[in-house]
Amino acid sequence: MLEVTELTMAYGPIEVVHGLSFTVAAGEIVTILGRNGAGKTTTLNGVTGVLRPKSGDVKFDGKSIVKRRVGDIATRGVAYVPEGRGVFPTLTVWENMACAAYGHGMRRRAATAEINRAVEFFPALTSRLKQRAGTMSGGEQQMLVLARALVTRPQLLLVDEPGLGLSPLLVTQVYEHLVRFNRDDGMSILLVEQYVDLAVNTASRAYVLEKGSVAHQGECAQIRQSRELVSAYIG
Repeated sequence: MLEVTELTMAYGPIEVVHGLSFTVAAGEIVTILGRNGAGKTTTLNGVTGVLRPKSGDVKFDGKSIVKRRVGDIATRGVAYVPEGRGVFPTLTVWENMACAAYGHGMRRRAATAEINRAVEFFPALTSRLKQRAGTMSGGEQQMLVLARALVTRPQLLLVDEPGLGLSPLLVTQVYEHLVRFNRDDGMSILLVEQYVDLAVNTASRAYVLEKGSVAHQGECAQIRQSRELVSAYIG
């Protein structure tokens, strides 16, 4: 489904991702791990068109999207939940989700149906639909951005640090939702996370980055059994 080949990302003259290659198959959960500054978020920004790669290619469903705009990539079936949640704080919960629906060309009836469906995954949002998103707690905002992504029925969901700033209980709940998206909708997920144990217990495969390059790749079961690997590149 997603094939990234020799991706190089730079900020001006400074390269931060160097010839990175990885894949995400249909229906698979893959995680990218690494310390702060390893290039994880920059990689996601390169995949989604937020940043233009210096070189390399990104293919989604066999077609290159590396020169496509963010909105075009999104309408092709790629949803991105960035680090820091990114709600529209002055809009209501309903309006936040409606923005995603209308941005994908849905008419009102279809948009309403998709919003209602997304809220079914997050019952806590039911009583918050008329509340301004900026007044909600961090956990509620994280639920909202995930629901907003669901409205578009993506084939591939990219999630950057979903547990950042949340309590352990809320982090666990977020991961339960991600597993449900994958199981019930067959959604592929590319996950960047600081909670290594949760990530490797959720994903099937992992890529471990160090200074913008792949230092290790393999099955998550292998990483769970190698504390030396975690200490060297992640912990």
